[in-house]
Amino acid sequence: MSKSFTFPPIWLCMILASWWFLFSMLTFVEDGSVFQGVPVIGSFLYNVNTNWKQLMQILFGGAIIVHLFEGLYAAYLATSAGMDFGDTTKWVLQSTLLGGFSLKLLKEKCKEATKSS
Repeated sequence: MSKSFTFPPIWLCMILASWWFLFSMLTFVEDGSVFQGVPVIGSFLYNVNTNWKQLMQILFGGAIIVHLFEGLYAAYLATSAGMDFGDTTKWVLQSTLLGGFSLKLLKEKCKEATKSS
């Protein structure tokens, strides 16, 4: 099975990248005043940053751990489907960064591989 890597839609990558950026800002920015200038949700983000910082740090750490395990699971799925090293590496990196959306694409590719075998 060769060339079985599929890119997710670009809009999904952009949404998830902005989510990771916002989540890391809420977790690691010391002064929450940077959020006060944001229209509509600025006061909410300021409140989260100042009052729930420890919870955000726990959630951020948990999200990192979950994504690492998703990458390991992607490696298992890709190697069990008989993908070559290049495709497996791409799936692992994509699943580690994007999570469940990438795993869904990978599972579809694995089902196609088992049907064609």
